[in-house]
Amino acid sequence: MVKAVVFDLDGVLIDSEQVWTALNLEFLKQYGITPPEEQLYPTIGGSMDLTYRVLYSFFPQGQMTMGRLRREYDDLSQRIPIDFSSI
Repeated sequence: MVKAVVFDLDGVLIDSEQVWTALNLEFLKQYGITPPEEQLYPTIGGSMDLTYRVLYSFFPQGQMTMGRLRREYDDLSQRIPIDFSSI
């Protein structure tokens, strides 16, 4: 019998938004895109679909497809370990 369930919305138990913002900046940096961090604020608390759309908006037309962006972003997010003890 389940007696309790714990889940975390960003900022409740662990504020992981700073980690996601750093990942977003790192992803764009790979392509020579270095926006001010504030331009990524719309992704805070949003869905992954919103994050993909915001990141996609930084690319010149024709340089990136949404499918490729999703694959490469997901790959990067799997390769970079998150040290939750530092959050």
